[in-house]
Amino acid sequence: MSEARTLRWAGLLLPAAVAVGLAWSYGHSFLHPTFLGDQGIRLDRASELVVGVGQRQWLPFLQLHIHVLYRLGAPAQAFLLIPYAYTTLTLFLLAWLCRAVLRAPREALAATALLLVGFAGSSFHWLGRSLYQEGIVIPLFLALVGLHTFAPRRRAAFVVVLGLGMLTREVFWIWWLAYTALHWRGRLRDARLRAAVLALGAIPIAWLLATGQGPLLARNAPPEPLTLAGIAERAASLGRTLGAEWLLPVLVVLAGIFALAAAQRGVRGLSFRGFHVFSAVSLAGIYGYVLVADPWHTTPGNTRALVPLFAHVLVWSILGWHEAARLRGPARPAGRVLAALSMLSMLKLSAIAGVLGGPDPRRTADDWEPLRLPRSARAEPGWEATLEAALGPLRARRAAPLRVVLVDVSRREYLKLWVAAFLYDERRVVAADAPLPPADVLVAPEGFEAPGLVRRARLRVSSDTTRDVLEPAAR
Repeated sequence: MSEARTLRWAGLLLPAAVAVGLAWSYGHSFLHPTFLGDQGIRLDRASELVVGVGQRQWLPFLQLHIHVLYRLGAPAQAFLLIPYAYTTLTLFLLAWLCRAVLRAPREALAATALLLVGFAGSSFHWLGRSLYQEGIVIPLFLALVGLHTFAPRRRAAFVVVLGLGMLTREVFWIWWLAYTALHWRGRLRDARLRAAVLALGAIPIAWLLATGQGPLLARNAPPEPLTLAGIAERAASLGRTLGAEWLLPVLVVLAGIFALAAAQRGVRGLSFRGFHVFSAVSLAGIYGYVLVADPWHTTPGNTRALVPLFAHVLVWSILGWHEAARLRGPARPAGRVLAALSMLSMLKLSAIAGVLGGPDPRRTADDWEPLRLPRSARAEPGWEATLEAALGPLRARRAAPLRVVLVDVSRREYLKLWVAAFLYDERRVVAADAPLPPADVLVAPEGFEAPGLVRRARLRVSSDTTRDVLEPAAR
């Protein structure tokens, strides 16, 4: 086998190997799936295509995946394969972009290895085990960059991917605007492509008219009044988040690479200048809107607010490696070192140490589930297994969905734990002092008693939360 062919195969095997490693790091989540917050809402309403909270309606592409699996009767674990599949796609797209930008096979393989390691150890790989739209945003964006730059004849594929993005997250609406404006006299001079791209503008218009949704990216709460002090505070919050998620070092190192290249060849000598201009315009639009409208004000410091920037950083890292290879004199080895650092500085060592450091038990039933490596490929017995064993005979007798009543369970606990546990049953939550409706199964606080009900199991769902499972007494 020739060296070039060997390197190509290695370039394909690298993302596959990283995908296996990520699957192992998500192993505990796959074996014991939980769906806190918005994820639980999506699963709770899996029979619908358009879901949300109040005026905050989510675009339907991710929900379509959930809806299809729900109609197929898939177990709760299968729903986590949705984000994992898109994370795996991200790995292969990064490898493709490295090969396309860096023509030399050895250069491409080295960059691919470093970039995949950096991505896998970054703050953002956790999206691969969570039902959030941002897990789909990154691979769709990378696919658009690759199709536009390296496969310009695949116009239909480009339009389809852009349309899917615009049905995934509203940041694609801004990317669509920036792309249309910047390429109106260039790529979009082709009448058919221009018509197709313009037609995608019907998506945000129709969506806003049909749903009456509030401002772009908005949370379900009124924003704070617009003031200079408020804008400054939002900017400071973004800066703190950049530091906390270890993106500031990446940006500083990449800026050093591009500064060296600009110093030697001038700004016009930078490769792929069109992407840099697009990045500047579109990110200015996205984060300018964030500073003005404060769409994350109910969850300040939310990591997901940085996902659009992170998607660009992944591409910049590859372009930085390319620029480093074109430097002259002593700047070239310095650029190579900086290019490697830009990729490896994505590694969030504190998070990696937490994953490798063993179990980090959930404190309460409505806390975020920590990411940790499973001790083996076999599922450790948990409260879920106890619940299924207790309900097995009842399910066999009824052969139909159960009527499940959950007593005195918080909204967060209900979404995180019980939606998945009773996904295909009828679920209802009531207060402890409310009349009990007819039920086949009752999940209640430890020691709860009601006439005609007997305890079938006691579940230790967290270190300080125990639930009893009750059924009607046999007649």
